[in-house]
Amino acid sequence: MKTKIIKGGVSFLKADYDKLVNFKGSTDDFFYKYIIQSSGVNKQIAQLLANLNRSDGGGPIVNLVDLDSNLNPDFVKGKIDISYQLKLEWGCEAIKKDILKSEKFDVEFDFKENVFYLYLFLV
Repeated sequence: MKTKIIKGGVSFLKADYDKLVNFKGSTDDFFYKYIIQSSGVNKQIAQLLANLNRSDGGGPIVNLVDLDSNLNPDFVKGKIDISYQLKLEWGCEAIKKDILKSEKFDVEFDFKENVFYLYLFLV
C-alpha cells in the first residue's frame, strides 16, 4: 500500500525549486536541505524507519545519513533513496549492532501548496 509519510507534506521555498528547474542546483542538495537538515522532517522519517525495523528488536535508533534523488524530466515526481544508520542494542546480552541501510521513497510535488510528499510502499 502506498503510504504518505509526512502529513501535510514538506514545505519548500519556490526559489529553491526554481534553481532545480534552471539546473543551478542539484536535486540531492535540495532534498538534503528539506529532509536531512530539517530537524522536524528528519525526526519523523527516522521514527518511521525505526518502527519498520522494530521487529529486529534491540530498541532501534535511526540516524539519517545521506540520500540519492532522481526527479523525472518534468520535475514533478521522482524517487529518493535515503541511507540511514540503524543502531540496535540488546542491553541484557550486551550486544550492539550498527547497520547501514537504505529505503526508497517516491516523491511528488504540489505547487499550489509549495510542498512535496514522500510515499513509501508498506505491506
